[in-house]
Amino acid sequence: MRIRKPHAGIRQGIDVFCTDFGIGVPQDGEGPVREVTVDPFLIDPFGVTNESFCEFVRQTGYITDAEQFGWSFVFHLLVSDRTAETVTGSVPQAPWWLAVPGADGRHPEGLDSGIDNRMNHPAVHVSYRDALAYCNWAGKRLPSEGEWEFAARGGLESKKYLWGDELMPDGKHECNIWQGEFPMHNTASDGYVGTAPVQSYSPNGYGFYNMSGNVWEWCSDWFTERRAGHQNPGVRKREWRR
Repeated sequence: MRIRKPHAGIRQGIDVFCTDFGIGVPQDGEGPVREVTVDPFLIDPFGVTNESFCEFVRQTGYITDAEQFGWSFVFHLLVSDRTAETVTGSVPQAPWWLAVPGADGRHPEGLDSGIDNRMNHPAVHVSYRDALAYCNWAGKRLPSEGEWEFAARGGLESKKYLWGDELMPDGKHECNIWQGEFPMHNTASDGYVGTAPVQSYSPNGYGFYNMSGNVWEWCSDWFTERRAGHQNPGVRKREWRR
């Protein structure tokens, strides 16, 4: 989850979704090439941390969806042997995601885990409803997909990765992603098996961290290969006319 913040401004610009030389994953909607224009906006330089989300909960008494449901999905390599005995199911097409009782933002891998030493890591087990509640408390909003893509590129165009065309320039890791044989063996050569602190690795050209890898993050509009318009898609007028 990453939201608008007064400390990081983006000027109006045009973002080209996908590229015209074959880079992208068609089944993920990364094509055909299309231009989207976004007005100036503000966005956090990094994802919402456990510390920030805990403060939101402390002040409001909010109960997350994972807490109400009593379980959430956890990647199998992060589950302890003890917790594995309590697993109630998995995702049929992705059996590496396990349904773990007691897994929530305060207990990311189940009841025998915690976040005391991960307060600068991104908040996880955050539903869309949870994200909107946090935004309402913080006086901010979720970015649209167009805004996210524009911010993530950091001023670069037609590059395979957010930092250039090489996954590891000069042998240096630029993001927290899987290394090894998925889904059974992660070498963690980037330094992490699970999440990384929100300001890990080098920021992009706009000063934003972890715009690729680490965790999935919410946007305001749903995923689709089609766009309703090319001017501020996914952003309501009352949100961007400020």
